[in-house]
Amino acid sequence: MKRVLAIESSTALASVCLRDDQGNAFVKESWQQRAHSEFLNQAIEDVLRMAQVDLSQIDVFSSTVGPGSFTGLRVSGNIAKTFSYVFKKPIYAMTSLELLALGSPGDGAKICLINAFKNMVYAMGFHQGKALFEPVAVRFEEVSNLLRLFPTERVAALGDALKVYPILDLNHRLFVNDEDFHFPHAKVLAHSALNLSKKGQTIVWNSFSPLYIRASEAEESRKRL
Repeated sequence: MKRVLAIESSTALASVCLRDDQGNAFVKESWQQRAHSEFLNQAIEDVLRMAQVDLSQIDVFSSTVGPGSFTGLRVSGNIAKTFSYVFKKPIYAMTSLELLALGSPGDGAKICLINAFKNMVYAMGFHQGKALFEPVAVRFEEVSNLLRLFPTERVAALGDALKVYPILDLNHRLFVNDEDFHFPHAKVLAHSALNLSKKGQTIVWNSFSPLYIRASEAEESRKRL
């Protein structure tokens, strides 16, 4: 039996999922963003207890690399790297924007938008399951400019940025997908990790690197001094 432990805390929703190739999945989640670090450690203990397995029995550890919350990315990434190093097991990693797209059904055109704060969003586009452009950080008013990169008229919009900013859509090409698909989730990450790790799409612990497109608020403040 192959087991994956997935950890996700790039947005306001933090989640942990332990999944095996027999179809069993054990999930914990939390919306208390300021307490994500405390939640993740307890949630990992909880799903291990629910599955009645030890950390040493996990075959693949998985985490998103970002973009998203600086603190959230550091916490989930460091946990995955530590476990990978200690137990000498591989890591399966993907961006939080790819995870958003993967969690939404269908392979039509999608633009994933995560709140980057201060009138900014992290964005990435997909069509027929393939990325149209790499993750970028743009002002929310500039999202409509990205639509010219899509070879289709209708584009599904996903992500928590839609709840925060009045995203401009001058040509009415965007439509908002179902409410359930606006936050990346560990259960989707675990499913992908379980399938793709079998094809060798994993990395070693010291190859894992968080994707910081923007400087943290503290770093930006130092630049202004």
